[in-house]
Amino acid sequence: MYRKVVKPPKTKLIIWGGVFLLQLSFLRIISSYPSKVEALYSSLFYPYLFTFQSTFFNFFSFSLGDIFYAIAVILLMIYLIRSIIFKRMFSKTILVDLLIAINLIYFFFYLSWGLNYYRIPLYQKLKYDLNYSEAELENTLIHYVQETNILHEKLSQSNDLPVETPYSKTELLSLIKKEYKVPYAGFQASRPLGKNSLWSLTLSYAGYAGYLNPFTLESQINRLLPKLSFVTTAAHEMAHQFGIAAEDEANYIAFYSLVDHSDEYLRFAAHAFALRFLYYEYSKINSDESAKRIRDQIHPGLLKNFRILSEFWNQYRNPFEPYFKKVYNRFLIANGQKKGLKSYNAMVGYLVAYHRENHTVENNEQEKSLILD
Repeated sequence: MYRKVVKPPKTKLIIWGGVFLLQLSFLRIISSYPSKVEALYSSLFYPYLFTFQSTFFNFFSFSLGDIFYAIAVILLMIYLIRSIIFKRMFSKTILVDLLIAINLIYFFFYLSWGLNYYRIPLYQKLKYDLNYSEAELENTLIHYVQETNILHEKLSQSNDLPVETPYSKTELLSLIKKEYKVPYAGFQASRPLGKNSLWSLTLSYAGYAGYLNPFTLESQINRLLPKLSFVTTAAHEMAHQFGIAAEDEANYIAFYSLVDHSDEYLRFAAHAFALRFLYYEYSKINSDESAKRIRDQIHPGLLKNFRILSEFWNQYRNPFEPYFKKVYNRFLIANGQKKGLKSYNAMVGYLVAYHRENHTVENNEQEKSLILD
């Protein structure tokens, strides 16, 4: 009589542990060949995958990915409770199940989206020099102070009042999607689509404005965000949908897709977004007096817009938020973003390069003289 041979837990541990090591080794090897990842995955396989998945998931106005995560948490809780009841909590069987789950998550994460971390960096594709002098940073900052002030004056009833966006967040998502663009040729997949996250309150307490679900490729935006931040967050998460994994690159794509938008409110959001990052970087390397000189040129109403953003996040501060940030910081570092969470601020190099490419030296000098007079 035939008897089924069941491998003991120890053997399964060795097998699945070996599979995980093979996956780690594969990623280590492939990270040395960004041109291959770009050609075979990011520019060939991924666009088709994104088009296929978005065709299905875009039928639903709500986030299926959020629901899948909720189901996964519930199933995990049931599994843990059953393990405690049957006294299997620290058994080798539990470790085997854990290793299998880790292997599957790891495999599908990198297959569906994660390999984009290892593609050719955006600055190489755009032939940008991300290095800049203090003078270039100041010239770029001055430009965005002026341009953002001009837009603020058009959109606000007074220089002392913040801009109030007249659109609903659903309308904003539609406007962003309508003219969404990237600064390079090659990605001809379907249009991105942002969705309001079902877990927006949880995201707020964790300190997150949004995220991309790497399995469903839905971009989730914290619906509680002030509209000014909602716009740029949505554009940032849509950049992730286009296979832009690095956070500084996604920030730049968000700016680029909005800065010349036909709608002035979206252009204002892009300019204010750039201004905040540029001013933060400028204030780090200059005296308080120099930073104040620039700050005094910003319309009081625009500063109130920035204060609204700060007050939003302050109301959700809690003791657990730093731990969420530490976990995500380690995740970014593990995927080749050496600066971790600080990589978001590295967008400044892209902003200076964009300004260098699109504005003449004469215009820069005129802008500087206007501020310094």
